[in-house]
Amino acid sequence: MGDIKKLLQIEHGIIQAPMAGGAVTPQLAAAVSNYGGLGSLASGYVQPDDLRQQIRQVKQLTSRLFQVNVFVPEPIPDVKKEDVAFWEKRLPVWPEAHRMPSEEELWDDFERKINILLEEDVPIVSFTFACPNEQTIHHLKQKGIFL
Repeated sequence: MGDIKKLLQIEHGIIQAPMAGGAVTPQLAAAVSNYGGLGSLASGYVQPDDLRQQIRQVKQLTSRLFQVNVFVPEPIPDVKKEDVAFWEKRLPVWPEAHRMPSEEELWDDFERKINILLEEDVPIVSFTFACPNEQTIHHLKQKGIFL
């Protein structure tokens, strides 16, 4: 445990989970980091501009390291049009805000968030669902970001 604590520059072996969906706030992440653990922001379900604001809030609340977790998109499986039509007849109409984004939109969101992490000098980044491509890893490491 000592090696990871040294790498992350934390006093306690606590890494706060980056729980997407609103459970994590900049105040919580900063409080964990200020205590001597590793505070975490979750970027899943957060718009890129809101993520930038959250990162800046954490930086105002702590001078210690924190991390941001990013969802790495996975390929969306091919779906037959007749299957979609079958379920569209049986399910309630979903508002536009709840529709499933296209694979292109998911990758655009991912790239925007990676650029924000680079621009905002986020110290530590973790990933969920998959590993990013080598180019993304290279850009983050080149900036000195711990992955």
